Amino acid sequence: LENILQKAKKADKHIVLPEGPDERMIRAARRMIDEKICRVTLLGAEEEIRAKAGALSVRLDDIPVLDPKKSDWHGEFARTYFELRKHKGVTGAQTDEKMNDPLFFGAMMVRLDRADGSVAGAVNTTGDVLRAGIQCIGLAENISIVSSSFIMIVPGREKPLSFADCAVVPDPNPEQLASIAIASAETHRRLTGDEPVVAMLSFSTYGSA
Repeated sequence: LENILQKAKKADKHIVLPEGPDERMIRAARRMIDEKICRVTLLGAEEEIRAKAGALSVRLDDIPVLDPKKSDWHGEFARTYFELRKHKGVTGAQTDEKMNDPLFFGAMMVRLDRADGSVAGAVNTTGDVLRAGIQCIGLAENISIVSSSFIMIVPGREKPLSFADCAVVPDPNPEQLASIAIASAETHRRLTGDEPVVAMLSFSTYGSA
């Protein structure tokens, strides 16, 4: 974890937190700034977030708080979303509504280079977070399926392990499994600096799941 933090500090990226009113996000934003891990923006109703921070005795005077409903970017983001989704029959009113949602607004910030990454899932479901990412950002080149991975640090083991996909695709076909393996290996390489060794495991014992 310390290696990852050091990489983050050197990279100097801008991370947006769409779940701004959540206590964990407010405290995380403060820590990220204090420890110079990255630049950060909290999304949500500014008065609500700053009031919550005050109640928690967390200082936010040097942390941007952006309300999607009042942002100057709202119109631009809504138009971009409409172009991305018009083939699905999305209307102008629906695009405005989507850009009022901090999850979608944060994902659009990433798409349009106003942020380097969006971190969410403390309040919203995995499905909601993924939906915003898929619709606004899309898939990486040569990746055919959305998947997830997590890092597990095992006591007594020198190197961490990455596990995928434990949240999104419960029953992948062979092509999807290969795509998940490739994406997860690259994620592992980027986060840890280690050359990944890939193994396939079944999470089900004789159909138990």
